[in-house]
Amino acid sequence: MSAELFLLIALEGGQRDEAMALHDRSRSALTRAASNPADNAIDVARYERAQSALEALALAARAAGAPWTMSDSPVGQGSSALLYTAPHSPPAHPAVRRLLERAAAPGAVVVEVVWPFAPGATVLPERGNGQLPSARRWSAQGMRAKEAIQVRFRGQLEVAMRTAAESPNFSRVPPGMAGQRPEAIVPSGIPNAVLTDTLREFVAQVPGRGPVDVPVRYRDGSCARPFPLGAVPMGRNWEPTARLLSFALMSIRHVELDVTVDGAWLRNSEISRPRPMAQTDELVYDTSRRQLAALTGAGQVALEIYQSGLEPAVVGFYRAVVDHLREQPGSLAVLPVFYRDDGPFGEGVPWRSP
Repeated sequence: MSAELFLLIALEGGQRDEAMALHDRSRSALTRAASNPADNAIDVARYERAQSALEALALAARAAGAPWTMSDSPVGQGSSALLYTAPHSPPAHPAVRRLLERAAAPGAVVVEVVWPFAPGATVLPERGNGQLPSARRWSAQGMRAKEAIQVRFRGQLEVAMRTAAESPNFSRVPPGMAGQRPEAIVPSGIPNAVLTDTLREFVAQVPGRGPVDVPVRYRDGSCARPFPLGAVPMGRNWEPTARLLSFALMSIRHVELDVTVDGAWLRNSEISRPRPMAQTDELVYDTSRRQLAALTGAGQVALEIYQSGLEPAVVGFYRAVVDHLREQPGSLAVLPVFYRDDGPFGEGVPWRSP
């Protein structure tokens, strides 16, 4: 079977300068597109051409002997394939650091290229009598639909945490060796409130559990950045004494909110484009990290987030909340608020440090 891997390629000398020029060109195109969203098709096309040229440059350098390495999960967090451009500050990702140590001269840059059809191992179960084993069955045992989904998702999280704890270096295990990798959580199809509140339950630090990073896989098969569980001490009370702001998680979804909220956290026109769900998750994560840092730069902030149920948006946003709280405890509190067809909005469990 094929596997999607990520190549990290170091560029030096003239190739480095050409990569920087293509990076700057694509960044300028994105800036223009954001400033004029009603007529941004030309700038989006310019961005795509510059990024394609950057990836082609990196692949040609790899074929010519440039240092490179491989990852089975995405390393980049931004909108460009160019990951590392500042030799005076060490890169955060260990794979990038190791790659730069192999470069011949200081000042190299690193480009990440997706390899969508890398050779991968096909692992088949052992068959003693020629029969494939039956798929595991799960019974709702008379529970109502939403309750059954919550119980099953909670069980999935428990298995993912246990197997991740047994495989702490799972990101370095080849994708084909599934038996040595932890179980992934699958957010697709989980109702908005169930997804948010159950993740919140398992993010909280409790004695004897975590912290671990668990794989995330969506229904379309795309794999997102791992989600940290058991990572942050959490409090349940909601008494915001800091600056309180209200946001719709995504614009346009519920226009009746316009008179209630201060703004929309994400633009529907950007998030709802056709792409692998893991890429949408990463876009939401990156956007949310930047916006949370900007909001809390002036002091503590409490957010009411009126949520729509797009799973990659929910997972990407709350992964950003967890990472922000790990770095800046006490600077942020988030109250999920869920839309209901049959009545007023309902509040979820707060995400905040105690």
